[in-house]
Amino acid sequence: MTEPRRITDQYRLDKLLHSSSSGSVFRATELETGGTVVVKLIVGDDSAADFEEQLSRFLTAAAALRELGHPAIPRILDFGLTSAGSAFLVLELLPGMASLETLIGSRPARLVPLLTQVISGLEALESKGVAHRNLTAANILMAPGLEEVQVKLLGLGHIAADPEPRRTDLPAFGLLVCRMLGVTPPVDPKAAELRLPARLEDEARGPELLRALLEMLLRPARQEDALPSYEEIRRTLAESLASAPDSDRTIILPASAELPAPVAPLPEAPPQLLPVATVPIHVPPALLIPPPTEPASPPPEPIAPPAPPVPPVPPLLTVPPPVPPSATLSIPLKKRRPSRLLLVGGGLLALLLVAATAALFVGQRFESQHAAVKKPAPVQAATPEPAPPPEAVVEETPAETPDPAVPEADRPAALAASLASAVRSGDIRKLRAAVAGINALTPEERQGLSTKAARDLDTAGRALAAEANLTAAEKAGKPEDILAQAAELAKLLLASARVRTVRDKAAGALETEADQALEAGRYDEALRSLEAVRRTWPERAGLDDRLRAVQSARSEEEEMGSILAQAEKAGRSHEGLKLLAGAAPTPRYADRFRQVRAGLEAQLTRQDQEAPTVTLVGTPPQVEKGKSVRLVLRFQDDYEVTDATLFVRREGARFEKLTLRPLTATDYEAQVPADFHKNDALDLYAIATDRSGHTGRLASPEAPLKLKKKGFFQRVLGRDDG
Repeated sequence: MTEPRRITDQYRLDKLLHSSSSGSVFRATELETGGTVVVKLIVGDDSAADFEEQLSRFLTAAAALRELGHPAIPRILDFGLTSAGSAFLVLELLPGMASLETLIGSRPARLVPLLTQVISGLEALESKGVAHRNLTAANILMAPGLEEVQVKLLGLGHIAADPEPRRTDLPAFGLLVCRMLGVTPPVDPKAAELRLPARLEDEARGPELLRALLEMLLRPARQEDALPSYEEIRRTLAESLASAPDSDRTIILPASAELPAPVAPLPEAPPQLLPVATVPIHVPPALLIPPPTEPASPPPEPIAPPAPPVPPVPPLLTVPPPVPPSATLSIPLKKRRPSRLLLVGGGLLALLLVAATAALFVGQRFESQHAAVKKPAPVQAATPEPAPPPEAVVEETPAETPDPAVPEADRPAALAASLASAVRSGDIRKLRAAVAGINALTPEERQGLSTKAARDLDTAGRALAAEANLTAAEKAGKPEDILAQAAELAKLLLASARVRTVRDKAAGALETEADQALEAGRYDEALRSLEAVRRTWPERAGLDDRLRAVQSARSEEEEMGSILAQAEKAGRSHEGLKLLAGAAPTPRYADRFRQVRAGLEAQLTRQDQEAPTVTLVGTPPQVEKGKSVRLVLRFQDDYEVTDATLFVRREGARFEKLTLRPLTATDYEAQVPADFHKNDALDLYAIATDRSGHTGRLASPEAPLKLKKKGFFQRVLGRDDG
């Protein structure tokens, strides 16, 4: 297996790009070349029984892909293990690319070439015996090319050597195709039939072929089942999704169709072109306006806006259930004007009511003036009025009170304007009142609403359902659920002050949890809290800095843990102390750092108790005219000599330091050249220092060792003095 390396010895980690429980991705600089790369640190579960096997499969896969060179696979520049024992990948930087998620729900003609490239990338991985194991739309980028867009498969931190890569990756590819086409996969692929959206049924040339392909991809394959080749999948996908011949025809959605997303807003059409046409608008059942009843039946009760539901068992992370296909509201696109006869009759009736009110007022005033001369009548017990039936109880949010200055005929338009204003401002209270007001209209008045009002009513219904979910999440008290529900409401009501307040409070709670976890050294827990904010509020101010701080602290901690482990395992005390010399302990490791250093220092003291010794090997040489003087010195210690120095001078001159050249672990050689001694006698002394700072000497500056000059007769006879 690859030897562990300190990643910071080769790369400078400049910026955290992404972080999750499985690892972190950094933009980094290669120190040797200065090039910008991407470094992915992969966190594995070292407590797992097959951890070593997982590492081995990853390294085998990375080595195979480094030589692949396929356009759909980012280039792997380096890989290996960190000093902490986790794996890492170094990849080419792919800046400024959009993910495949941005094309979810696009027309099949646009998606087929890109999905075909994904198949080509998986085919290339299979050729090297590698399974991707992390195929999602978010892990696929689109790089602009000279002729066409080129996809790039990311998420390579999960790659592994696999004897059957296709069997591993096909279900994920099936889910990817379903998501891109807006198909909802069945919960149990073995039992339920997959249903295509009506739009896809109409646009695809072979919907039955597409359904069969997706069911085959999603269904868990038994070991004995033969798998289709990637070429067969590519050809079938392209053939089934080819555009129908009459692609310009009007698309009529059947009543049983399942829509993968809310119906797109319908454009306003000129009334004279569609005098009686109706447009189906999907609204929640609680906001449906009841159909007109028979004349003999009592008029329908107005439907109040939905009250917040009783919170379900947390966590509440589900989107409100889809609207049943039958829940449609048919609204003519052209308004009906009230007849003149109705207006005249209404005016006369108003005059009569005014006259009757005036007469009643005059009568009451006259009676009150004569009440003082009349004998008071005996007081009788008041008969209590019967309580109103339950149906007459006023709703918590009443319908919007009609403005008396607005003519009755213009009231539907005024309510529609109020609804549009409430949607724009995000005011939930006004939204409820406007919805209740519209529900209080007569069937004829409701039929006169415009298409835009119907769209606003649909938005209001979904917003009130989202607000109810948000309220339930607040009662449950889970900040991550509150953030998720607030994000759903923010998509519908962009200007909602409630969303801003609630979201800021929930995010602040999660950030406080992250700060506490960071201080305690629980880095994974801190990252989980911050990732919960990032998932629903990635633009949150200061979030990236917090993530960077946690990731940096975790990297420093991993590095510190690795250094301490190496110091404790060092063969000699001074080697462990040398590792600790340049390290700054993190708060979590501060006590352990002090303990390890103190232990190594104590061990060194026990091993290095004596001062070093310095001796001259052999007989002291004599100075001979015109020749160098060779000296051999021996430096010894009970542990280790760290420094050895030799000083030499001519008689009467200043001492100078000479170079020592090692001969063995203890012996060193020095040469005194002839132009240095100039045929004069020499003085010398040597000093040695060990790891503990003990000092040993040969002679001293005050009492040096003397080397005599060789006399004439000695040179002739070839003998020394002594």
